[in-house]
Amino acid sequence: MNVTLLTKPLSSLRTFVTRIASRSSAQKAKVLLAVILSVVLVLAVAGSLVYVVGNAGAVDGVLENDATDIETSSVDDSSHAPVLSDSPNVNKPDDEKRIVVRFEDDHVVSGEIVTDDDLPPDPKVTAGGEYLVIDDHEEHDRRVVQTMDGGDVAQTEDGKPAHISSGDDPDLVVFERDSHGSITDTDSLEVNREDGTVQTESDEQLFVDGAPVEYEDYDVYDLTVEILEANDPDEGETLTVETEIENHDWGNAHEVDGVIRLLERSGELAASNETIDIDGGESITHTFDLETRATHYIANEFEIDIADGEAVESQDVTIEAAGAAVSITETTSPTIQGDELEVTARVHRYGDVPEGAVSYPISFYVDGSEVGTEIIGLSAGSTREITYAYETEDDDVPEVDVRVASDTDSSTDQVDVISREEYEDNIEASVTGTNIDELGSSGTLEVDGSFGYDGDLPAGKTTFPANFTIDGTLEDYRYITLEDGADVAETFTYDRDANEPPITDVAIETPGEDATVTFDRDTDVAFANVTDPAARHEPLDATAIVTENGETPGQDTLTFEIENSFAVESNGTTMRSIQLEPGESIDEAVTFDLTSNAPPELELRASVGDATATTTVEVRDNVAQFEIDETSLVGIEDPESGMEIATTVRNAGGVTDTQTVSLEFDGETVHSEEMTLEPDEEATVSSDVPAAEEDGVTHSYGASTEDDSTAATATTGETPDGETSDPITLPSMPGSANALLLFASLLGLALVGAGVVKYRNDPAAVRARVRQLQNAAMDAIPGIGSGAIIVQNDLPRETLVRIRVSAGNDVVFLEDFELGESERRTFHTLPDADRFEVGAGVDDITSHEETFGEETEQVGVVLRPEGITIREV
Repeated sequence: MNVTLLTKPLSSLRTFVTRIASRSSAQKAKVLLAVILSVVLVLAVAGSLVYVVGNAGAVDGVLENDATDIETSSVDDSSHAPVLSDSPNVNKPDDEKRIVVRFEDDHVVSGEIVTDDDLPPDPKVTAGGEYLVIDDHEEHDRRVVQTMDGGDVAQTEDGKPAHISSGDDPDLVVFERDSHGSITDTDSLEVNREDGTVQTESDEQLFVDGAPVEYEDYDVYDLTVEILEANDPDEGETLTVETEIENHDWGNAHEVDGVIRLLERSGELAASNETIDIDGGESITHTFDLETRATHYIANEFEIDIADGEAVESQDVTIEAAGAAVSITETTSPTIQGDELEVTARVHRYGDVPEGAVSYPISFYVDGSEVGTEIIGLSAGSTREITYAYETEDDDVPEVDVRVASDTDSSTDQVDVISREEYEDNIEASVTGTNIDELGSSGTLEVDGSFGYDGDLPAGKTTFPANFTIDGTLEDYRYITLEDGADVAETFTYDRDANEPPITDVAIETPGEDATVTFDRDTDVAFANVTDPAARHEPLDATAIVTENGETPGQDTLTFEIENSFAVESNGTTMRSIQLEPGESIDEAVTFDLTSNAPPELELRASVGDATATTTVEVRDNVAQFEIDETSLVGIEDPESGMEIATTVRNAGGVTDTQTVSLEFDGETVHSEEMTLEPDEEATVSSDVPAAEEDGVTHSYGASTEDDSTAATATTGETPDGETSDPITLPSMPGSANALLLFASLLGLALVGAGVVKYRNDPAAVRARVRQLQNAAMDAIPGIGSGAIIVQNDLPRETLVRIRVSAGNDVVFLEDFELGESERRTFHTLPDADRFEVGAGVDDITSHEETFGEETEQVGVVLRPEGITIREV
């Protein structure tokens, strides 16, 4: 940019502004008004110019449109051919009027029946260098071929003009007429390809004012070539190139040269010439071949040359030097650590030079180190396979790179090497079925197994041992081979003997996974018909019931044991062989002869396999003991209705015996009866007795056996002492004692209530605490002496016990407590009273109560499965 051109006007403008600023206010106003008027005037002039120019353009557009309409209206509307490639020109005819040649054939036609695609690049037909057209002529009744100025007509030497035959193809013809002028035939026009002259089909040449009608470009052709496909040969093989050659003009290209050249960077290596023929407007596919030779591997390009440079195309090429091509075809991947790795390679000789067999060294590498080399001879085109072996090592896990190479080629691969541990972990085994449900006490056990491998098989195939065991003992084995990734099924068998025990489990063991099936061994043992209680020097009989609820049959051992071996005459252990079938039960009896040293209790055990049953047997002396449990005078409260004396006798001894039971009333024996009782059996003896009908008469009564006796008194009209509907329930308490006990109970409940939240999860502890508080309150009741109650739990379990002591109508002691198995507790709670009652109760045993006198110092309470015993100690 010229800076001076900008700075000068800017300087002048600054000078002008400075001068205006130095003027008075009136002068400044005049100058400003002058500037504004000048700007308005300039804008008005500029607008006028824009308007004039715009209207002039519009007028030109109208004139152009009118000229186009006029030109269009002059076209012969007898035919509307498409516009051809030539642009409108005053020196050229309209496209549809031109006389042209076309690709389809050698005919000369009008532009009315062709399109651009039908025509060569320059299709015009001329005479003496002038365009020829088809148009009306004043001397002819049909449109004729003539010069553009309408003067001269194209005609044969004998004066027959060339007309248009509308609707025909070709549409330019010469009419043959008879002597009367009638048309007898038509002759179409065509180009003579020898010299380009236009003639009729009957070889009559056309002239215009002596000049021949001709197609000047009759021998012009325009060729292009495209490479469609080419191979990459080896030395000695043929380079084959498929091409498409196209002639874009009307002239035929006959016997033109086609050359394929093999090139390298410094020049031509080899070439091959061929002759090409292609008519005008046609396209052909042509294949070029070039035989390669030794050293041609240096070529990098080939070239196709048509008609000595008329059409040239090139493409890169790779020619392999003649040699041995190597490809690895198979490996034993994965390979187990320590096993041999194998690699198979295919070696192919490519190229035809030199002729005959050639020896090639082929080498094998593992992780870059050469393992071995083999020399093989190959003739041209032959192939061989080679297999190499390599013993893997610990360091080769998890993979190695392998390579097989010749002097001219190599092939690589990666082989997985898995550890022995991983290989074994991938072995899978499972038991798919057994015939255990169909197996009797003897027969053949069949176990179906399935084997597989989780992953790729080492070397595509593997073999491993499988052992079949029954309850840990090896009974059968197989070698399992897996290949092709498919699982393998095997059936193992075992011939079973009836004297063998039931099968617990079977297993299939492999180096990897083991498959085990454990059969349900569900044996129940229970005691029945046990002599309890038993007597010393007497037999102890017991029966065990064994039930097999499991799946497997077999012979097993039933064992009877007594814990104290000195308690029996012989061995305290007896074993029996029993045959068990699923779902069946058997009974086995056993007898032990007890000695005099047998303890009060014996534990008897029966067991089969893991199943065990125990029972505790009470042992007593070999004597009978007829004890009187209870004697009562029934009806004493209402003597007028009659009275009866009744007593209950129980054999508390260890053997069965017969004794006489006698009933006494007012000092006389009123009834005697013999009875036989087994141990713990009891019986009741009763007899009616006379009594005074009035109230207030006291009677004595009692009962006796050889071992025990009892005596008591009762007064008519009164309820007998100690008779209640429930000896363990709390009786009513009159007077101040009742109130005091009620107060003690309420006090206990109130005090314990504060601890309910703390002990809400242990109600037994709460109840025990209440009883302690109640008893503490009852200690305030006068009359509690120093006598004691001793409570012994001979039940085979822990139990909840209630002990109650009452004197007259007062309850002096009441306690609920837990007592463990074989546990003993002492309570100093006996009252100083002439008569008092001690009662005991357990949840699932009948409660019992006994009456004692003032001289009683200790009372024993024994809890047994057969009942509760309360006696003076």
